Amino acid sequence: MLSVGLLYLIVFTVQNIRQNKELTKWVNNTHFLIETIHDVHANLLEVESRVRGYAITGNEVFIKDYAEKSDLLLKNIARLQKQIDEDPHQTKDLEQLMALAKQKLQWQEKIIQERTVSQDAAEKLITSLTGKKLTDEMINILQRVEIEEQALLTNRMKESDRLTAIRNTTFIVLATSAFVILAMLMLRIIREVRMRRFAQQKAEISESKYRGLIENSALVVYTMDLECNFSYVSGQCKNLTGFSADDLVGESLLTIVEEGWRQKVQDFYTEQQEKQTFETNFEFPIVSKNGHLFWIEQSVVLLYEGGEPVGFQSIAKDVTERNYAKKLLAESEQRIKAKQEEYQERLQAILDNMPMFVYLKDTEGRFIMVNKQFHQTFGTTDEDVIGNVDVNVHVNESGAKKFAEADEEVKRTRRPVEVEDLVVTTEGERNMLIIKFPLFDKNNELFAISAVGKDITELVRYQRQLITARLRAEKAERLQEEFLANMSHEIRTPMNGIIGMANLLETTTLSSEQRDYLHLIQESSGILLSLINNILDLSKIKSGRMSVECADFDLHQTIDSILAPFSLKAKEKSIALNKIYQDLPRYIRGDQQKLQQILNNLLSNAVKFTQQGGVTLFATTEEREGDALFLVISVTDTGIGISPENQEQVFESFVQGGTDMVRRFGGTGLGLAITKRLIEMQGGKIDVSSTPGEGTSFYLELPLVLSNGIAEPAAADLEKSKEISTQSVRGKSVLLIEDNLVNQKVTYLMLHKAGMRVDIAGNGKEAVELLQQKTYDLIITDLQMPEMDGFQTTAFIRNKLQLTTPIIAMTASALRNEKDRCMELGMNEYLTKPFAPATLFFHLKRFLLHDETKQAITTGNGAEEKREELYNLGFLEEMEDEEYTAEVLNLFLSSTPVSMSELKDASIREDWSEVHKKAHSLKSSLGILQMNTLLRTVTEIEDLAKNKTNTDHIDHLIQQAIRQYNLIKPMLEAELKTIS
Repeated sequence: MLSVGLLYLIVFTVQNIRQNKELTKWVNNTHFLIETIHDVHANLLEVESRVRGYAITGNEVFIKDYAEKSDLLLKNIARLQKQIDEDPHQTKDLEQLMALAKQKLQWQEKIIQERTVSQDAAEKLITSLTGKKLTDEMINILQRVEIEEQALLTNRMKESDRLTAIRNTTFIVLATSAFVILAMLMLRIIREVRMRRFAQQKAEISESKYRGLIENSALVVYTMDLECNFSYVSGQCKNLTGFSADDLVGESLLTIVEEGWRQKVQDFYTEQQEKQTFETNFEFPIVSKNGHLFWIEQSVVLLYEGGEPVGFQSIAKDVTERNYAKKLLAESEQRIKAKQEEYQERLQAILDNMPMFVYLKDTEGRFIMVNKQFHQTFGTTDEDVIGNVDVNVHVNESGAKKFAEADEEVKRTRRPVEVEDLVVTTEGERNMLIIKFPLFDKNNELFAISAVGKDITELVRYQRQLITARLRAEKAERLQEEFLANMSHEIRTPMNGIIGMANLLETTTLSSEQRDYLHLIQESSGILLSLINNILDLSKIKSGRMSVECADFDLHQTIDSILAPFSLKAKEKSIALNKIYQDLPRYIRGDQQKLQQILNNLLSNAVKFTQQGGVTLFATTEEREGDALFLVISVTDTGIGISPENQEQVFESFVQGGTDMVRRFGGTGLGLAITKRLIEMQGGKIDVSSTPGEGTSFYLELPLVLSNGIAEPAAADLEKSKEISTQSVRGKSVLLIEDNLVNQKVTYLMLHKAGMRVDIAGNGKEAVELLQQKTYDLIITDLQMPEMDGFQTTAFIRNKLQLTTPIIAMTASALRNEKDRCMELGMNEYLTKPFAPATLFFHLKRFLLHDETKQAITTGNGAEEKREELYNLGFLEEMEDEEYTAEVLNLFLSSTPVSMSELKDASIREDWSEVHKKAHSLKSSLGILQMNTLLRTVTEIEDLAKNKTNTDHIDHLIQQAIRQYNLIKPMLEAELKTIS
């Protein structure tokens, strides 16, 4: 019997334990579900609170971990779905909850995005109650699910109690026969009971939290039976109705509904019950305890038990103020609409009487208003225009596209935009200037785009004429400059040969007759060179290319050095040459070279036209108004004089004091013209007074700035250098780059006689080949050469070959800013042909003998080592594909000249939009090849064209970019040859 009892006890215990474990599992699962529901509810409120805080304050701390909280909300809902998969009804609720959560998060994201643009827009989204409605719906679902889980928890706890009771009874009956076994089992049972009680306590705590959540909510939560009698009402009902929960439980909802709405409310609940609609929303008025009328909005859920409806669960909130605001808003909108119609009529009257056509478009691009001038210009009516997106007034589709792009730019930038295009009017094709600008409402929101149009056909025609005239003028200026440069080069090149050979001939043994002939050659060469210099100086002054220098110098020594050569000529003509200094400061600041040129021209004329008597130079200073100090110089002669009718023209170009002057004295008539312009450039003036047969006086004034002193003049160094024997440069190696055979011969002989070793290259390419094979102490290069000129050669030497050998430029050209270009590229000196041998040897000794000078020049005045690369193929070499590199270089070399030409043409047309586009398109290829110097120039062109500022500087930058490209081109071609 005991064995049977024990066996029964064992079997029963095993089954009971299994059932109890299963039940405990479900109790714990239900408890976990309730906790998860609370977590979801807390997550929801936290996400909403963070977004609301960010929208109100703009502080990004609120949304710092917003994404993590949003993901946690969705994960908890998903966890609920996974745990509740046996109940189709609850599964449907959680699917709806997940959908609402995603809508809620999308709405929150929209608020965040709007807040980055406008706080008002974000707050408007918050106050729209859309997000609140989603939150309320989600809370309703969570409450329904929790209520059902609480019910399940109660049933399972009852079942647990029942099993416990059965087990206890069985244990009491069989305790006497299996005390030891029962004692062991009892320990386990006690532990399980404790666990159950702990779970029950936790469930009670959860229920308490849930009830506290409901009681502390701003919403009123209540349940009713099918007859609308309250079975539960949350504590917030008193704040809304004035009735306490105890007052309402057991009473009908209809008792507090406004009398006129009672039937509607009754019908509403009846309909929901009959149709078994799970959830509904309804608004109706209620009467509070003190008789006040309120409007509430309620969300009603139909409750089921055993598959049959048993009552309603509702959540209600006060919407009285919202409904009142809606009413006020509707009335306000009606008044505003009436005012708008009145204002629109007035505005239309103003617009119709404007001489320009005007129209308005909404943000969708539809015409909403046009004036009478618009219809007269394009021959349209309101029916043709109002409400349409476009009106067919464009010559082609590109015009319509341009106008549409302008609308988009106005909306994007919120700034006015000008559009110029050809349109079809009643008078035919006309050029129109349209100014489009945005219109904003009181909240600074764009609500329309307005446009004002004007016929500028005649203005465009005039501008085209101006552009044509400008192009012709620029072409003429370029031709003049090129002509002067070519003339200078073509004349100076043989002049260099003549003067150079004459200088070399002077070093040989000559008879007295031969020496006289040589003297005539040298004098004639000097006259011809002076003529060239005068013509070039006049051209520079007229084009504004001549600048005024400012440096300290010795005024006495400067005037004396000018007088010295004329004293010999005066002595030959047996005339006196006098100088008078009165209160003349010794050291001043100014342009010494131009003062020398001025005095040289005046003294040259005075000595030339004086046959007897003398020439007097008088120099002093005078103070004027404002303590301004002026240098005053007069040059007076006793020569032939100038007739009164010619005195006014004497300062004009190619004009002399009489018709027989050229025949008697020679000259071009440029000296005084240049003198006058040089003086005026420095802020001074010059006058002349003369009596025919008695003489002439020139009177000049120049602003004067005093100086404390100067260093030893550089000219002294030149004189000292003449005393240094050429023996010191013997054995030095020089590379001469010159394409003219005569100049090759002259320079070669000069250097060879000094004992220097000389190699000759006919152009830059030959020079590069020699430099790759040999090392030289000095390089002398011409600038204008075929194949590769001096600029390209220097750039190749400094950047590609990385040589620091001193480079001296020798040129017969006269192009502007040429010396600056040479120095920027890394040349060390610049000489103009023809040059004196002493000048050349002075610079040779500078670079070849003085270590400190050589060191300074070798390092490029402290900057050569840091000179920026003109290009770098590092990006292409990383590809390790020579075919690709060659393809890129070929494409760049073929397309860049075309792009540069198009860029220049667009600049001439002043089409800054096209200049901006062309410059922008160039930047990508320049970046790939790391042409940083050229890239900066093109970027500056792009910025100036984009902003349409300082556009006069763009032409200069384009020329600079072309020069920079021409420097790089031969180096890239050399790179291409090494690859292929």
